[in-house]
Amino acid sequence: MKVNMMASKQQENTSAIKFMFVLALDALVCEQIEGDAKPLTGWSSARLSVSNPTLKSLFHPDDLDIYDAIFSHSSQIEPVSLTFRIVDKKGQAKILRATYQKHLDVDQLKTLITLTLAQPELNLEVAQGMMYDSFFAMLENTDDYIYFKDINHQFTSASQTLVDVTQGITHWSDLIGKTDYDVLSREYADIYYTLEKKIFNGFLPMAQEVQPLLDNHGKLGWVDNRKYAMKDKDGNIIGLFGIARDITDLKEAEARLRKSEDRMRLALLAANQAWFDLDIKTGEMTTSDEYPQILGYAEGELDHSLQEWQAALHPEDSARVMSILNACLAGGDSASVDYRRLAKNGDWVWMSSVFKIAEFNEQNQPVSMIGVHANINSRKLLELELSQKAQIDYLTALNNRGYFMELAEKELSRSQRYQKEMAIFMMDIDFFKKINDSHGHKIGDIVLKKLADVCRQTLREVDIIGRIGGEEFAILLPETNHVEALEAAERLRLAVANSEVPMKDGLPVQYTVSIGVSSVLSADDNIDMLLSRADKALYQAKQSGRNRVCAAA
Repeated sequence: MKVNMMASKQQENTSAIKFMFVLALDALVCEQIEGDAKPLTGWSSARLSVSNPTLKSLFHPDDLDIYDAIFSHSSQIEPVSLTFRIVDKKGQAKILRATYQKHLDVDQLKTLITLTLAQPELNLEVAQGMMYDSFFAMLENTDDYIYFKDINHQFTSASQTLVDVTQGITHWSDLIGKTDYDVLSREYADIYYTLEKKIFNGFLPMAQEVQPLLDNHGKLGWVDNRKYAMKDKDGNIIGLFGIARDITDLKEAEARLRKSEDRMRLALLAANQAWFDLDIKTGEMTTSDEYPQILGYAEGELDHSLQEWQAALHPEDSARVMSILNACLAGGDSASVDYRRLAKNGDWVWMSSVFKIAEFNEQNQPVSMIGVHANINSRKLLELELSQKAQIDYLTALNNRGYFMELAEKELSRSQRYQKEMAIFMMDIDFFKKINDSHGHKIGDIVLKKLADVCRQTLREVDIIGRIGGEEFAILLPETNHVEALEAAERLRLAVANSEVPMKDGLPVQYTVSIGVSSVLSADDNIDMLLSRADKALYQAKQSGRNRVCAAA
């Protein structure tokens, strides 16, 4: 293996590296490197010659298809040139120019590969031609309105987009030598001319205005029109170039926003809600007259400040609310949040607040915030009541079947994620039909409620209890192994057996339960699998005489 450091000086590009490889059936061997590889790769030629690192490891991951094409068993007599990327020793991506040839030696079962890598060189003559082509391509394809004018306000070139807003023009080149007065109405030409005067009079290096623009179909739009002075080498103004960007959508959005804000003000008045204006630096808050009233205060009784507002927040809501407020102050535009705060009578009332930054200083820091406070206590309490009714069994106040299954699936997921043990009971009241038949359904309901009370008193707060059928209950015990689950089930069975429902006339009603126990297995995909095993164990408990606990097999 030879490394010729001087050979690179003979190359047209002094930074070129020439590799000679032999690709055998089972290996790629670097036979020779001419030139210093370090300027291009960061690695010495000596290191690369022994494949430490390999050339393949230098190729950009997305250009490995090029590597595979170069280092394949095929013949390539004519040189092939292409561009690809490498990642040098410092992790910097670079674009290199590669030229390679390949000779397939069928007899020797190997391929001889010559690969030259070099830094791409800019051909100034070609680049200058491309510059003109790029300029005209921009004029033909841009969405903006671009134009160049001499000191007499005559177009010297323009983008094709101007055809849609000028009269009698089919191609941008038709504008050359014309002024705005030749292709626009006097009304609009006057507007544009006035702005250009500021440039040609030397008052401004750049002039900018938001101006109306009427297209050839009579549609009125808006552009952000900016004009820049063009000067010769002596600093004399010889013309201008301009770029006008269509901001019609933005202006329409602003109009919709203003309309929405006007309607919001009317809605606030109609709803008798309260607005506030906060000085962010001092914390002083100005509010409408309704704010103290919706909290039960008389005029003058409530301190209007950010400090008072924060101090009145419910402890469970305070951190969340202040986090949302601070995020809005740090970089947001607006935010909203529901929370509880203290009213004058000592009750926690539900409020809803909307915050919006109203003013920024010269350092783009918010200095004032406006917003709305609304008392939503009645609505929120109704929502909570409806939500609870959708989750709670009306008779026993336990979780209903749907909510129990939801909680159980979440607990199963947590158990599997953190590899925690878990168990489930299926429990049924023994001979419940006989209780109903003997004492009536009213007493049967009392028995169900009594059982729910015993469960709450006997089990842990973390245990999840649900009524999933008439006299059928399911209980989930988080972080509980099989032995602990059986012990808990037995305690519950005994507690139920020792409980009774008193009767006004006659002996109290005594009742028992049968319980099936199942522990979570690694193969359990859903809670139904545990419930199914627990249900089979419950069936076994009933078949074995009832009033007992059985474990799933």
